[in-house]
Amino acid sequence: MKDVLARNHAVTFYRDDLEMDREAAKFLFHGLGDGKDAVIIASAKRQLALIPRLVQFGFGWFHNSPRLLVYDAESLLSSFMVDGVPDEDLFRSLLTPIFAKLRPQASAYDEMLDILARRGEFLAAIRLEEMWNREMTRRDFSLFCGYSLGSFGGNNRRFLEEIRAAHSHCH
Repeated sequence: MKDVLARNHAVTFYRDDLEMDREAAKFLFHGLGDGKDAVIIASAKRQLALIPRLVQFGFGWFHNSPRLLVYDAESLLSSFMVDGVPDEDLFRSLLTPIFAKLRPQASAYDEMLDILARRGEFLAAIRLEEMWNREMTRRDFSLFCGYSLGSFGGNNRRFLEEIRAAHSHCH
């Protein structure tokens, strides 16, 4: 857990999509504004919400300097899930070419975790959080995650604290 706390691995638990879009865009814009590259791993719907927000925040005036890479969350997720469980070797092999395109200290937003939680696949989401944390010990980047509070009804509330603990910051 000490490695997590030394990194910027933030999470927010949101009530509606507008709140999530705003928080993710602010996180990414902060890094882009500092000249750092960014990567968005999100559904098409979330991508369509984030890009205009980044432009609204002012991304357009510096978009030629830092790189902004955008990937489909469902496609990436399906490429490293094996029998409903994230495979770490496949995950790392997927990230290597992505991070090869980015300069150190990049900012990343990942919706794959939220997708897993909305499906009720909390153990897979927690495993993916752990894999991201191990990756953060190998690469220099900041990561922002968000989970819909609607995913944590009933028996699923028990996963909330475990997910919180996988992060260095909770918004």
